[in-house]
Amino acid sequence: MKIKTSVGKTSTSFSWDFNGKKIKYKLGGRANAEYSESNDLIVVAATDETVRILSSDSSLIIEFPCNESDKRRFYLLEKSSACELGVRIIMAHTPEYKGERFWQHDIDIENKSISEPKAKWR
Repeated sequence: MKIKTSVGKTSTSFSWDFNGKKIKYKLGGRANAEYSESNDLIVVAATDETVRILSSDSSLIIEFPCNESDKRRFYLLEKSSACELGVRIIMAHTPEYKGERFWQHDIDIENKSISEPKAKWR
């Protein structure tokens, strides 16, 4: 599924096709969305430091904070074959963690949590 993103001055809008209909979803601030093919879910993370898991029709399934400390902030989402969800969250660490600012983290839907750093990003 292809998710189209449109970034405005104060919000981010997403759209995709599902069962012949155009689905739209909008959030305040900067946000990023990726489709989890393995779970048929839409993963959305935003600068409000919240991860949202949506069904393909945009119904909210679950949401939880992605920033459990002041030392890391949401940066973006990225597809990954190295995790069960098929999508990882990239977090910016301040101060740097092991000499690097950006790290990949797994998103654990069942436990509503973000893992410890799994790998450097880029």
